[in-house]
Amino acid sequence: MQSKVKEALHTIWQAETREKAYQAFDHCIERFGPKYAKAMACLDATHSPG
Repeated sequence: MQSKVKEALHTIWQAETREKAYQAFDHCIERFGPKYAKAMACLDATHSPG
């Protein structure tokens, strides 16, 4: 796994609030979706906000 993607995922699970985690998740999908389309689609499919 690329270190930048790994760092982005850490930002999600280490977020102080659920809202910040959702924001970090959305940013991760937008940032890495073009390069890692299948992996980001898989994450996005399992995402169920609040």
